[in-house]
Amino acid sequence: MAHFDRPFPRVRAALSGGYRLDGREDELTARRFHLFLSGFLCWLVLMVCVVIPGFAARKAVGESLGLVLTVATTGALVLLRRGHTRRAAFLFLGVFWCVMAIVAVLSGGIHSGGTYMTLFAIVGAAWLIDFPAAMRFGIATLLLTSTEAGLELAGHPPPVYFPVTPVAFWALSVAYIGLTLGALAALLETERRQVAALRESENRFHSLSDSAFEGIVIHEGGVILDCNQRFALVFGYGRPDELIGRNGLELLLTAESRARIAERIAHQDTGVVEVTGVRKDGSPFPAEVESRPIKYRGRDARVAAIDDVSERREKRALEAQLRRAQQMESIGRLTGGIAHDFNNLLTVINGYGELLLRRIRPGDALEQPAKAICGAGQRAAELTKRLLMMSGTHTVQARPLNVNALLAENHDLHQRLLGEAIV
Repeated sequence: MAHFDRPFPRVRAALSGGYRLDGREDELTARRFHLFLSGFLCWLVLMVCVVIPGFAARKAVGESLGLVLTVATTGALVLLRRGHTRRAAFLFLGVFWCVMAIVAVLSGGIHSGGTYMTLFAIVGAAWLIDFPAAMRFGIATLLLTSTEAGLELAGHPPPVYFPVTPVAFWALSVAYIGLTLGALAALLETERRQVAALRESENRFHSLSDSAFEGIVIHEGGVILDCNQRFALVFGYGRPDELIGRNGLELLLTAESRARIAERIAHQDTGVVEVTGVRKDGSPFPAEVESRPIKYRGRDARVAAIDDVSERREKRALEAQLRRAQQMESIGRLTGGIAHDFNNLLTVINGYGELLLRRIRPGDALEQPAKAICGAGQRAAELTKRLLMMSGTHTVQARPLNVNALLAENHDLHQRLLGEAIV
């Protein structure tokens, strides 16, 4: 337990519930309530065994009320240890208020200590149950004291059937002051810790959200409930306050994207969708939005993360251009290598073709085939030059070109490749 480092750790641990209350959601409140009930039970035993028998005027009534409180306190302790904090609070505070009201009526009405003790039920209900329960106890106390005050003003003061001796009165007063102030202190401390925890959680949430690399927004039907700094910067705004409370669909999206997002909201769709956002200066930009429904402060809302993909698309375009350039470079290198090898083969073909043509006599039957071989070799050499120019390994020299002569030289090739219908 967290109290072992304090004085009398075993006693305090036993009085605050031991290990039975470990890990409960309301462990702090349950331990304080258990500690109070344990102390109050000890006080009741003292009152029933010592104070009332020795000093009370009507011992039977006092003992009966004390025993009723003792049974109620014991039952509340049992319920508390079983995990029923609200039931334990209702049982104890309800019986406590009724007993104190009876003590007030039998001890002179609103002037007795019992009336003041009923106020503890109000404070305890606000601490352990909820505000409506505290209001019910408060209204019951107000009705009781108003009735007693009205009777006293009409000349019918309540008779003192249960006069309080000085010792008993001071015991009640001390108990009232101690228990009420203790409950108030515990209530205020719990509230202080809860407020501090909520403030710390909120600051941590804003720190994390403002440090995010994506814009985060929480909206209800398009109306922005909260957003981080990055979301405002994506749309060209300086602070999130400029957007909170405004309709983000109409302000930050184009008409087409607005209809798409509205349809997703209506169907509670999730996942990533591409939209076109509109900055504060009116310029559009591409963006990706991922959203899902959440509960935000008890309301059905949606949280969305938006990312400006303008730079990403530009980067992708540059990467695609780089890949194409690398592919063309690779093709050029391959073409250059093939052209060089082919050019080496053509050197042999053209050389032997020229030798063969020189040895053939004019008018020989082999003259035309030899000229065809030499012409084809020269055209292949021109083709290799073009391939080398494409690969970047050959210097380009501009010269006049006779298109008709080029077509005539390649007429047979074109006719075979394209067909008679085109040639």
